[in-house]
Amino acid sequence: MKPGGVIYLKTDSAEYYDFTLRIISENGFLLGYKTDDLYHSGTSEDVVNYQTYYENRWLGMGKKICYLRFSFQNTK
Repeated sequence: MKPGGVIYLKTDSAEYYDFTLRIISENGFLLGYKTDDLYHSGTSEDVVNYQTYYENRWLGMGKKICYLRFSFQNTK
């Protein structure tokens, strides 16, 4: 990944979201934004304008979409 590159992660899995948050914290990565309910968070992040097939499917089933924006830039 390009230095300073950013990861945008959306998932319907609370376990994967929590795991990734732990990895970010343990490694001192730079967390830019987090929410455990993207579409009810009131965010102005552009990522709400794009939905994958599966994301749309999970939303239709009433599942929450978790979202993280982070960088591997180490802050430790």
